[in-house]
Amino acid sequence: MQNGTHMGDNLMGASFANQQGHFEDHALVKIHDQMLGANGYDWRCTDTQLTVPTFLQSKLTDYINVRSDTDAPYIGVKDPRAVHFFDAWQHATNNRVKAIFVYRDWRYCVSSLLKRHSRELLHYTCPMQQRELDFAFWQSPDLAARLWLASSRAMLQWMDSAPNNTLLLPLSSLLNQSASLFAQARKKGIPEALFSLSTSFDNSLLQSTIPASLLEMLPNDLQTECDDVQEQLIHQCGVTASHETVQLSSPHVLSKPGNQNSSFQPARISAQVNIDGLSISEALAVLQALPAEKAATFPWQTLMTMPCEDAKSWETIYKIANACNQNQVAEAAITRAITLQPVPWRVMYLGDLYLSQKQLRLARQCYLNAKDMAPGNATFFARLADVATEEGNYEDAQALIDEALALDATKPAIVSAQKRLADRDKSYEQRTQKNERNTNEMPAITRYMDVVDVLTNEPEHGKALDDYFVRYMFVRRNNPAWLSSALGQLSEKQGQCLQDYLFAHLERYWPHEVLETEMYGALSANTELPALLSKEQVGADACIGVHLHVYYRHLVPEILAFLRNIPQTFRLVVTCSIHDKTYLEQILPSTSDILTVENRGRDIAPWLMQACPRLSDCDWVLKLHTKSTPHAPHLSGWRLQLLWALVGDKKHTSQIVSALQSKAKTGILLPPYHPAIVKDIHWGNNREDTERLAKQLRLPLPESAPQFPAGSMFWYRPDALTPLTRYNWRLEDFPDESGQTDGTTMHAIERLISIAAQNTGMRSEFISML
Repeated sequence: MQNGTHMGDNLMGASFANQQGHFEDHALVKIHDQMLGANGYDWRCTDTQLTVPTFLQSKLTDYINVRSDTDAPYIGVKDPRAVHFFDAWQHATNNRVKAIFVYRDWRYCVSSLLKRHSRELLHYTCPMQQRELDFAFWQSPDLAARLWLASSRAMLQWMDSAPNNTLLLPLSSLLNQSASLFAQARKKGIPEALFSLSTSFDNSLLQSTIPASLLEMLPNDLQTECDDVQEQLIHQCGVTASHETVQLSSPHVLSKPGNQNSSFQPARISAQVNIDGLSISEALAVLQALPAEKAATFPWQTLMTMPCEDAKSWETIYKIANACNQNQVAEAAITRAITLQPVPWRVMYLGDLYLSQKQLRLARQCYLNAKDMAPGNATFFARLADVATEEGNYEDAQALIDEALALDATKPAIVSAQKRLADRDKSYEQRTQKNERNTNEMPAITRYMDVVDVLTNEPEHGKALDDYFVRYMFVRRNNPAWLSSALGQLSEKQGQCLQDYLFAHLERYWPHEVLETEMYGALSANTELPALLSKEQVGADACIGVHLHVYYRHLVPEILAFLRNIPQTFRLVVTCSIHDKTYLEQILPSTSDILTVENRGRDIAPWLMQACPRLSDCDWVLKLHTKSTPHAPHLSGWRLQLLWALVGDKKHTSQIVSALQSKAKTGILLPPYHPAIVKDIHWGNNREDTERLAKQLRLPLPESAPQFPAGSMFWYRPDALTPLTRYNWRLEDFPDESGQTDGTTMHAIERLISIAAQNTGMRSEFISML
């Protein structure tokens, strides 16, 4: 119920765009999608002349009749797709529909689409161009504007055709709750209560600025066309409102030129197959000869309007449409075949279609209907087992498979059902065992729909999960390759616009220095940026210490950006080569302790030999270094993941510091393991060296490798590591540098850190990321 209006029983859930929910009813969205699909479109419709097949008109009428059976004072629907189907809605409601259309300056609307789909790109680790629906707004830079034009012209058509039942209003009048808005609503018989913003509107989600690069990539004549249509909206609406001023933001200044494609050409719409004048058998012959990749160009809507009373032909259309992923056409075709000749296998086909779309309730009903028609057919029991497996009801699935086997063990569907159950049940067992074994792995969320579910049911927790999800995907991605690959598909203007939107999102999650480093990789020019810590943040007498070992100096600004999150003054010891000392003196407070070391023993030798003696009287110490893994692109986000876990933001770091002060028996706080290294938490080639060192340090060595700070970044209490830190280390104890990736003294010491803490009566704990 929304402002006294029943909006439907199965509303779309929340997301980053609408954290209070979208209020579109899934059932209606599906009908509108089918109408658009019948015209060759998905929701990205740029046409104003659409037709609605009779069977879809009936679906809409049935939907309205079902929705009318309610005690709510008003029946409401919200779906932008409805704007394209004036005649269908008038017919379905006997000309009683009241339409409310809200418009905003076209630039903000176009930007809203680019903002949403650039954020969608952040939900995946695959190349952006594989997310065709999202990436299309830059490959076809006029797409969003043409969508706005089509919707706006459709609004004007509603206004022309049904002026007494159509309310067209600017967003500003709704936000200001203007008197002229309410006057127009009363004039058209629309209750004022529908315009209350108290429960459904979050003004903070509205864009206040748009990147100037958006307008740079749009053709001037298209902008003029949008301006003209917008003037028509203003003239027709009848609601007084102040003129909306569009604020432009400056482009993101690139530290490294993008790899733009100078020969870029905007994507073009493919020519459509023409079957006008053909009989349905002739049209089917054309369809059957068409390559699968050309299926999107076939006029499915024309085919579906052809008269045909042959169930077999509709079944053939179903099979081809299903193979071409034309789900709406496939559903309509097999439904017609069932109506003409209801045989069990066709009912099963419809169930298969629903099962592939995870519409499990509908799939089960189809399989039950097929089973009722042929009670002795084992295939239908196997299909019901598939539904149970998808629902996670593994015992029910096995029972159904057993029934199928008892009827006819030769049916191929039984083998398929057994494999589905085995794969799913095994993955469930493995996932459960994995969670038990690796509770110290960074929590994995790989589907944004999992976040949507939480946002819908637990909004506050959902917002935190949404934040975590974007960061998680960022550290799992090879961001320089991801960005460079996408820019290679675009012109300079489209590439600039894409980057402006991506960075606008990402700057909510990461400091600028982090984005420069992570998005542009080792070629970033940010080594010259003055990424200063304040003198107030670094003090010689602080009780918190930080050791930073610098080998890759271009990574220093990123680490300093994270150190700014420590909530109190800290003591800073930096170890580096003689070549980097001058640079570090220029960007660090004079209270920092900068020591030069030889390039031997990597970060471990400088820590043990130089930093530990100077930080031994601190309560806690944070050990960091400019970690890089150029030999392993899949670990490109490992350094960032460690920094995120240890000093991710001010709130997170404050919680860590508070925990350190309250946990007397905790000697080490470890970052959770990056998913890509979990398999490497073992001795590796280090058992022999670790045994040798353990004897020297008089430490017991367990049979199995202990949990250890892989990557050698962690928080520790100096008293917890005295077996390591008070040993008389010499530079000769460490090997010459030759790019080793395992089997060195440094790797052995890494595996002794938790053992040393345990030997002093302290324990190791992992930092919680959620």
